[in-house]
Amino acid sequence: PPGERRRFFERFWVTRDPNLLTAGNERIAEHFRRLAYTRRYFRLLHPMNLYQRSLRYRALIAATQRDFLEDRAQRQADPYPGAESDRLLAASRQLPDVRPGDATSSALAGFDARGLIYIRHGPPDVLLRGYFDPLNPVGRAESPLDVEGWLYHTSQGTLSIGFRRASGSLIAEMAGGDFIFLPTNRRQAQGTRVALETDRSALPAPLATRAWSAFFKSAELGFTDAYYKAQGDSAAVVLWDAEGQPVRASGPGLLQLTVPPGGYDLGVDVVSAGVLGRARRETIVPAFSLVELGLSSLALAPAAALLDRDAALRGMPADLVYPARTPLAAYVEVYGLATDRSGRSQYHVRYAFEPVRPLTARLLSGARPVVFEFDRTVVAGAAVERLVIEPDKLPGGRYRVTVAVTDLQRNVKSESVAIEVTIR
Repeated sequence: PPGERRRFFERFWVTRDPNLLTAGNERIAEHFRRLAYTRRYFRLLHPMNLYQRSLRYRALIAATQRDFLEDRAQRQADPYPGAESDRLLAASRQLPDVRPGDATSSALAGFDARGLIYIRHGPPDVLLRGYFDPLNPVGRAESPLDVEGWLYHTSQGTLSIGFRRASGSLIAEMAGGDFIFLPTNRRQAQGTRVALETDRSALPAPLATRAWSAFFKSAELGFTDAYYKAQGDSAAVVLWDAEGQPVRASGPGLLQLTVPPGGYDLGVDVVSAGVLGRARRETIVPAFSLVELGLSSLALAPAAALLDRDAALRGMPADLVYPARTPLAAYVEVYGLATDRSGRSQYHVRYAFEPVRPLTARLLSGARPVVFEFDRTVVAGAAVERLVIEPDKLPGGRYRVTVAVTDLQRNVKSESVAIEVTIR
């Protein structure tokens, strides 16, 4: 509805910002540049073509494709995207004389199949004319005017997409100058679906860097403190909830967000010496109970004294590489411990530094984990577990570090998420 359009577009574009460190959203201008290009080069030439308007004729094309695949011994392929079974058809009430659901997305957008992909992903990384699949250009080439294969290298993997001009169909009634999807194997069918459900920015982000996240119970009831740290001059982190509402933090060093636990879309951008790095993925912010045993993330910083949460997290290196011959200070929060009649809680804690080595090296060396174990007594149902490890206790190497706590009142055990650290 008109009153909700501004909020919709703001929510739509905020999750597609390719550089969280800048004030503007470069993806918006990029979209309209692609739109102008698509309208010029991929406009639907024959919008009244029966393929774009009729489920029955698309079913005939699907049958033709199956015969085509059998000729190429690719019998495992699914029907191609654009067929009625793929749930990619849009409602078509705005097209005259077409029943709702009959028209293709191409007919509604006014672009052929290539345009639908171009406006989402931009120009292909590889374009091969005459062949459907750039990853498998076998056999005699088809007409370069009627067949194209596009290839994209994306965070979802390599996407190979095949196109064929409808006039090249064996069904005479389908004649038309528009390109349609025609994957030649199961991989291409899946890649086409992924391409139609995602989009990407061409803004380069070649920086590869190390980063970590950590989660602790917040002082604000029902919330979790989420911490992020990445190598680089500056970083920005955003959590988008199910409604697309963002919570963000940016700057150098440690970044903190306080959010309700649950599922989020995570965006992390890092800049170092003017080079951008980008990460987008789904994430879960954990909940911490007052009555059930649970552990926060483990913070590990080079220090000779016991540290509080903030100092431990700020001292924890972004790449998790620690100098040898330096003491390490560990910090973990324990939640939901049971108490006895005197109000005390008792627990057993075990720190394990397990060497990370290839199997053959482990078998030959017989290396064992470095373990520190203690029994603790605290005067509450929550505890701050801290430890300083002397430098002679941990030789150089790579370790997988975990902390396990057993509540001695209830004989219940909980273990922290493992982190991998390097001492050198």
